[in-house]
Amino acid sequence: MKAALAAVTTGPVKVSCYPVKLPASPPTCHLSVPVAGSRLVVALFAHPRDSSKNIAQRTYDGAYVQMWIDHR
Repeated sequence: MKAALAAVTTGPVKVSCYPVKLPASPPTCHLSVPVAGSRLVVALFAHPRDSSKNIAQRTYDGAYVQMWIDHR
């Protein structure tokens, strides 16, 4: 993800990942990307393969991506 944002960033990309307290769930990560005049914020959340299963039985494939601009 950091490499994909390299073309728009105007400074270092900050990455913070946090464990998720659910069985078999990968960590959630937040990226803070300085861009001209503001900051692009990216949040990555695990995408369950079968959300109809009980949380303890889910497996994950890919991620949800949420992006927003934080104006300074």
